Amino acid sequence: MTAGLDRLYARLMSMVAIGRVAASTALGGRGARRMQVRFDTAEIRDETPLLQAYGFASRPKVGADVVVLFPGGNRAAGFIVATNDRRYQVEIEEGEAVIHDDLGQRIHLTRAGIVIDGAGLPITLRNAPMTTIEGALTVTEDVIIGGRSFNAHTHTETDSETLPPS
Repeated sequence: MTAGLDRLYARLMSMVAIGRVAASTALGGRGARRMQVRFDTAEIRDETPLLQAYGFASRPKVGADVVVLFPGGNRAAGFIVATNDRRYQVEIEEGEAVIHDDLGQRIHLTRAGIVIDGAGLPITLRNAPMTTIEGALTVTEDVIIGGRSFNAHTHTETDSETLPPS
């Protein structure tokens, strides 16, 4: 019975593996994004599907860590269930959450409020014909409204009757 237990042990040990992304491709209409995964054992798995939570999508960079499950220990039928990239970790407090990328762009749900950091890149609201902000909004750079700079915009009215009441 030792041989049977050895086979069972080997199969159980083959069910979960941690590897690194070696390559990724665009979706190309194939459903789940697919990755080439390299494991420390020199094993390489092509076309490994990356399963992600609904509403969230990412394409991990080459070198990112992945957790791959192999149902029944079948190494030909694995799928990625988690990804991480230690090169781009973001420090957050307990209870906080952040969506971020390798360029430093982030949406950070902090203990004090929501911080959106464009990392020097533009932040664009699309398909938002009527956007309402209730409460305070702090913008540290210029805002473009209808193609015109808010910071460069000036009023020429000098008559107090033509200005709206303060």
